[in-house]
Amino acid sequence: MTQKKRPHAAAVFTAFLLLFAMLFHNGTIPVAGAAEFQTGEYTLNASMNFRVSPDMNAEKIGVIPSGTAVQILEVRGDWGRLVYEDAEGWISLLYSTPHLPRTDVTSPDLWLVADFSQWHEPESISWSGLRAEGVQGVILRAGGRGYGSAKQLYADSCFVSHAQSAAAAGLHIGVYFFSYALNAAEAVEEADFTVSMIRAAGIQPDMPVFIDIEDASGDRQHEYAGIDVCSAVCDAFCERIREAGYYPGVYSGKWFAETLLYPQVFSGRASWIAHYGVERCGYAYAEPDMWQFTERGELYSVRGYVDLSYCYRDFPAMIASGEPVPAEPDKPPIDPPEEPDPIPGADPHYTPPDTYDADLDFGAHVPTARWTTVKNPTCKREGVTQRRCADCGLILQHAAIPRIAHTPGEPLALPADTVLTPGDQIPQALLRSLSPAGDDSTAAVITVCTLCKEVLTYAVGDGSCAHTETETDTIAPTCVREGLRRTVCTACMEVVSAEITEQVAHTKGVAGYFVPDCAQGGTERFVCPVCDTVLLETYLPPAEHRYSDPETVSPATLSEGALLRRTCAVCGSTADSYGEPLLPGDADGDGLLSAADARLLLRFAVGLETMLPVPETADPDGNGTVDAADARLALRLAVGLEDPEEIRTALLAGTE
Repeated sequence: MTQKKRPHAAAVFTAFLLLFAMLFHNGTIPVAGAAEFQTGEYTLNASMNFRVSPDMNAEKIGVIPSGTAVQILEVRGDWGRLVYEDAEGWISLLYSTPHLPRTDVTSPDLWLVADFSQWHEPESISWSGLRAEGVQGVILRAGGRGYGSAKQLYADSCFVSHAQSAAAAGLHIGVYFFSYALNAAEAVEEADFTVSMIRAAGIQPDMPVFIDIEDASGDRQHEYAGIDVCSAVCDAFCERIREAGYYPGVYSGKWFAETLLYPQVFSGRASWIAHYGVERCGYAYAEPDMWQFTERGELYSVRGYVDLSYCYRDFPAMIASGEPVPAEPDKPPIDPPEEPDPIPGADPHYTPPDTYDADLDFGAHVPTARWTTVKNPTCKREGVTQRRCADCGLILQHAAIPRIAHTPGEPLALPADTVLTPGDQIPQALLRSLSPAGDDSTAAVITVCTLCKEVLTYAVGDGSCAHTETETDTIAPTCVREGLRRTVCTACMEVVSAEITEQVAHTKGVAGYFVPDCAQGGTERFVCPVCDTVLLETYLPPAEHRYSDPETVSPATLSEGALLRRTCAVCGSTADSYGEPLLPGDADGDGLLSAADARLLLRFAVGLETMLPVPETADPDGNGTVDAADARLALRLAVGLEDPEEIRTALLAGTE
């Protein structure tokens, strides 16, 4: 995501990103040479000794903890001078990460943004802490659509809580919806659902409302649907969001955006691209408005990893201006790739069909004069060629380039203990060890494609089996392994041919529930019955307590009310509350002061009623005897001539 201003605390997160990137590429944390160090912000990758001078033998002032962000004021070799906790000293910079600026960003308004969903439980986030660490905006998941055969819409169980907490903390708020729409109608349904969730939360986003379009792990429905469908889904979702009065945007990963979305999808909408482990976002067609640079960010105010993004556009100001959508975002021209060299073995006379892809409204598009090969064909797969618009770079046509023919090499002799069948991929080490076939009529001989190294033929010398009688057996593919169709010679039991079939998709079983109770949440889980792979798991929030009717633990007195306790029948937890304290002069105990209390006290005084022991409320004047004076005082309390609280205070003072 993107941020408005580059916060000084955000340097911690950049350091984490750089550290992860270095670990990913090299497996170790590299140590920079002395010439690489310069003044500026650093994050310590280990606890460092803080010394009075730049020398390993110098006196130690203290220790600076790992993960601390420091400002280096002077550099001497691989030592840096800084001020820490009001003391000035030196540390070694060999185990620290500099906060490198993004040299491609010309605007000073750089924001840090975090995105959250139900996988970040409310109690795991300090929203005020986010602001203190420099996070200025959050993008919250409103919900999503199931993939595979489960196409139902679902709400993010923490969206409302997250949205209200973020708003209370003064953070800028955007929204996203995880889409699995495969047509415009489903996209509109998802947009309407997102709008309903925003309104249910009672917030007004001042950052974009995004469609999150990507394929879940192991599922490729969007990839199979193609660029036209994915682009149409984004268009339909964003236009519906715009009609509802919000700023629309599109989120996706770099590969998905470049492969399955036309660049024009981002025109007049916020662009948010995920690209990890790099120093700048590599989206080919334009600089995005927001760049999600890591999915493993670490913040002091969030328990666990969090997605972090940079934002380069002041969306709140744009939205507040009343003209939130730019007429046409700046996008550099798209230069088509150079025509590759001729492909060995390809048909030199192949010409793609002169027909455009279906359902494209070209308008004033100008097709380029030549086709551009974006994937070369091999003898294993087809290639891909395209034509673009010469003006805007939009892909207008796709066509498959036929596979090229295998190119057999010279016959090779196999060792006696090695058996290969046509279609096998010969290991490079074995291929290098083979020599041309000679006069040995008993040796096995193979030919191999010089391009893909596939075994094309396998033959044996004179006197060997001719494989005239064969049987074919089939092992069906499952979701955990490939299938195999194999033909075996029944005379010599040699495998004549073998064909591998692709794994099949997982089977979505019946939903299994871990029912929540008032002590903990539950889950709804779909598991493949073949391999037990969890295909979809949805968190179910904890149920409400089932409290009993209140029970009196201690009775009411003049100083405090009765202690009432309710007990949950499920988990045994209790909830306490207090009633009202006794009223002085309330002889009948109904919680009210009335003439009936005065009459009853008078009856007590003359012996017409018996009351033993005398309750403290029946003696409002506190003289230890129920008499006519108490009846008169009760009557004055009932008609408002005396203040019950003053009488209560006097009685309590008299008992001390």
